[in-house]
Amino acid sequence: MKRAYRILVVLTALFLAAEGVVLSMLPDTVPVHYNFAGEVDRMGSKLEFLIFPVIAAVSGAIFALIAWQCGKKGDRDSALSEKILLGSAFLEVVLFGGMGLYFMALAARYTPGDVGPTVTADLPRFIGIGVGVLLVLLGNAMPKARRNALFGLRTKWSMADDEVWRKCQRFGGFSGVGLGFGLIVSGMFLDSLPLLILCAVVGPVWAGLCVAASYQFYKKAGLA
Repeated sequence: MKRAYRILVVLTALFLAAEGVVLSMLPDTVPVHYNFAGEVDRMGSKLEFLIFPVIAAVSGAIFALIAWQCGKKGDRDSALSEKILLGSAFLEVVLFGGMGLYFMALAARYTPGDVGPTVTADLPRFIGIGVGVLLVLLGNAMPKARRNALFGLRTKWSMADDEVWRKCQRFGGFSGVGLGFGLIVSGMFLDSLPLLILCAVVGPVWAGLCVAASYQFYKKAGLA
């Protein structure tokens, strides 16, 4: 497993290095936003592209840290959670690192006065499917997590009792997997705007359902 952590570090470093090289070759002002027809609708500083490697590195590091904490427990369930969380870290690095390189490549190819679509790949579809896969991975890990301070559906109600915790993680895990598969299917069929709206809504809705469920489990356990 230590080898997987080293590979993750190397992969992150390669994305950061590649993006740094490409960024240094870009002009100061580049296309930074595209409309739903795939055409440039805003120019801005190339430094705006730094958001992608920052998100890739930070989110990957967070998932890797939680995975490492799970791995230290040494039991079978924790080992499985570690693998799923580490897979989520790889997904975050590849997803956001790849997006950064993609947009930088588009900017490098852009010529002022270009007419017609510039974006050649359906990025919202890629994002929707990527977020769906991430939810499926996290949903698989949650039911296997024991009560801890880092990972899972953590509310003051779920943390109050082991049995409440177990029920909360099962609810969060199964609902996360369901929403994840729903996003993956939606990413294959929905148009860009509805898909992006769906991606923006899924997270808060899932979080709200999980918090409400944790309170209900707490009440049913007679702890309220």
